[in-house]
Amino acid sequence: MAALSSCGSYVPQDDEYGGVKRAFPRRAALPRMEPGGEERTPAQVLPSTVAEPTRNTIRGRNSPDSRLAHPVGAGVERGKTREEATRLGSHAVLNSPGVPAAGPPPVTEEELMNSGHELHESYTCLLCCLPIALPAPRHSKFAPCCMKMVCNGCILASRQNENGGACPFCRTPTPDSAAALLALVQKRADAKDPVAIELLASAYFDRCYGLQQDIHWAIELWTEAARLGDLGAHFKLGGFYYHGEGVEQDMARGIRLLQHSAIQGHPESRYSLGLYEYHNRNHELAAQHWMISTKMGSERSLNEIRKMFMEGHATKAQYAEALRVYQKALEDTKSPQREEAEAFFSKCMRSD
Repeated sequence: MAALSSCGSYVPQDDEYGGVKRAFPRRAALPRMEPGGEERTPAQVLPSTVAEPTRNTIRGRNSPDSRLAHPVGAGVERGKTREEATRLGSHAVLNSPGVPAAGPPPVTEEELMNSGHELHESYTCLLCCLPIALPAPRHSKFAPCCMKMVCNGCILASRQNENGGACPFCRTPTPDSAAALLALVQKRADAKDPVAIELLASAYFDRCYGLQQDIHWAIELWTEAARLGDLGAHFKLGGFYYHGEGVEQDMARGIRLLQHSAIQGHPESRYSLGLYEYHNRNHELAAQHWMISTKMGSERSLNEIRKMFMEGHATKAQYAEALRVYQKALEDTKSPQREEAEAFFSKCMRSD
């Protein structure tokens, strides 16, 4: 969880995948959603003095404290239901029809394998204009006021310039309570900001900011965010439809949702498609998917190719190429400012 440390700065998440346990074996047909891996979560929002929610990350579905242990409506104590939030003016009005009932149209094999080889622009820090290393929750935070992703290097630079804890991008004062933070997210969601709607869906799913868990409402919000083009929403809905959790199972629709985000440069979706092909023994196609996400800087995709090489399903040349493109992706994300931030935040975490 991003929180103020004794050093007075924002501390990035210290788990390799944004605080989410690796709950799914690589042999699974498709991961049962690992939002929070290389995906944004409510825990990635930039707080100032906001106390951490009781449950501040989106858990893997097979983890002991996952949402499966909590039926719809069984929220945290004092949590607000959707109806209560609405009466308080905290609601997202969904007037649009959402994505078509059948989901997105099919993607051709040529389009799938020839598109989306570079990270989507949303993985670029808008202040230093450099791509953000994966997993993004470890190396960046979201500003709830403007829904912009800011890398840790720019966050540290902003605090060194004594900006009073304001947003590094739009200079809005950071909220001092969970309710104030939720109000900022809600304001952006009401303005049809797809990133805010997706983040609000995650908050309802995982009961953040004092909200009561409401899976069906979260799915409605994710559907709206996907309709508006949010790639993370496509990814999460893809997992729900594939596994039939919270919605009627439609595996084909789930795969199409993942494909549509993958061809736009979404690393988690590409990684998941690799798992799907591996499960179906399409080893060469799985390697191609993982090579693409490795090129974006996905370490676990690199690890999958390494395992395939050890199993005899990938060649030495493929593994060598994966190592090369991964190192290049890492180099493209580096800067002196970010290296300083990495050292600073690591020191803060050790001191805590």
